[in-house]
Amino acid sequence: MRESIRFYLGNVRHEVSGFSPTRTVLDWLREDRRRTGTKEGCNEGDCGACTVLVVRLEGDTLVWRAVNACIQFLWMLDGAQLFTVEDLRSPDGALHPVQQAMVDLHGAQCGFCTPGFVMSMVAYCKTPGASMEEDAINTALAGNLCRCTGYAPIVRAMKQALMAPGDALDTQTEAIKTRLKALADGQTVEITGPEGRVTLPASAGALAAAYQADPQATLVAGATDVGLWVTKGLRDLGTVIFLGGIAELAAIEESDDALTLGAGVRYADAHAAMARLHPDLGELVRRIGGLQVRNAGTIGGNIANGSPIGDGPPALIALGAELTLRSMAGRRTMALEDYFLAYGKQDRQPGEF
Repeated sequence: MRESIRFYLGNVRHEVSGFSPTRTVLDWLREDRRRTGTKEGCNEGDCGACTVLVVRLEGDTLVWRAVNACIQFLWMLDGAQLFTVEDLRSPDGALHPVQQAMVDLHGAQCGFCTPGFVMSMVAYCKTPGASMEEDAINTALAGNLCRCTGYAPIVRAMKQALMAPGDALDTQTEAIKTRLKALADGQTVEITGPEGRVTLPASAGALAAAYQADPQATLVAGATDVGLWVTKGLRDLGTVIFLGGIAELAAIEESDDALTLGAGVRYADAHAAMARLHPDLGELVRRIGGLQVRNAGTIGGNIANGSPIGDGPPALIALGAELTLRSMAGRRTMALEDYFLAYGKQDRQPGEF
């Protein structure tokens, strides 16, 4: 078992331990690393001013995701490489093509939202098959708000950036893969500090054991709701179990008669499969928050939390979805509709996930 998280900020490796379970990526960047390009706007995942890039190795592919740093916790970075706007310049000082396009086409007005827009735009440039169509660009940038209403030149800048031959980050692909492979040691992580404990199980079995040992722990997947408990509700989390490193919970399986989704599957990753299941379901998912929210929020977390503003469960209930719960005692399956017993009450026993 490891007692620290390990990740890269830009090209610098960090190993951190002993911090509060409520420490957000945004606060760590601004207060500990002085990366003030990442802005705090709403502090609830709505405005996109704090957008950063989190890169993970999935199989042999680097996946670049734009996320809201304000409601991502520091321990969620284990095994990843984090990029902020300060990392985009080339070694010779040249601006990133997205930054240059924003300058050329006057995409910045007051400038407060600009770093977040830039990071979302860079992420879109990294998306395989990124479309030049404005509807696709608008969807990619919908999680970023411009108070000056300068959207038109930003969209034009996005189109110019998409025509660029590449960027300095592309030359680092193999180096990033090598770094992330070295971080992937398959160990469960447990970080204990004066304000609580965070466990990052390496497998579903390790999760079941950890949750049985402490069924009062807070399970966290994407933190798109739990993050607001902290930033808006000022709540302490105490003991936390993070589900993000468990491969079994991230599986998507399509067959002729069913779509099976692991509880840790992000909405963004499930979007295409859910759209194939039912076109209206795909459109519903496209409208869940901004892309930064869908890049973090999970289908299982949305269900398990039982929030009255949860977007997914009504549609899944209408489609006859079933839910499987697991604990150290075994598994049980029920109709999703039967999981919700009353307002704020779900049929989940101690130790079940």
